[in-house]
Amino acid sequence: SLRCSANFLASKGCTLEADLHLTDIGDNAALDVDWGFATLVDTASVRADLDTAAGNALFHMDGSATAILAQSDNGTTDVAPVDTTLDNVTTALAYKNFKVIVRPSGTVEFWINNARVLSSTTYAVATTALLGGIVNIEKTSDDTLAIVRIKRLRICGAAD
Repeated sequence: SLRCSANFLASKGCTLEADLHLTDIGDNAALDVDWGFATLVDTASVRADLDTAAGNALFHMDGSATAILAQSDNGTTDVAPVDTTLDNVTTALAYKNFKVIVRPSGTVEFWINNARVLSSTTYAVATTALLGGIVNIEKTSDDTLAIVRIKRLRICGAAD
């Protein structure tokens, strides 16, 4: 995983922006790739399964599929991964621009290539959450391979 060393207070807002793509998405659903914000990203148990984070706002891909999904958890309401209807392209230089914006109200917006996706779905994090930026590959079994290429990564917000 690639983690930001700062934690951002959600009530002050934060943004993760990345140009990335997976050149190899693996062949097994045991592999997950996530990028965005989550609580407790410095703990091994959360990195092993980002869904266990008490708060998150993440893009998500399952290793055996090209669909790019979005999800959030504010500690009360867990919005399971929803298909953005945009797919990852594994060919060289097929980067997409991703933005995860956490507003000071806790509202989360997901953007791909400068267009907001899933705007009718309510995504949120708790305003009291301390969020860390993360790009993470996790797997529970199998020897499948995933390669994430990042051309640019920008994470900003007010540190705790």
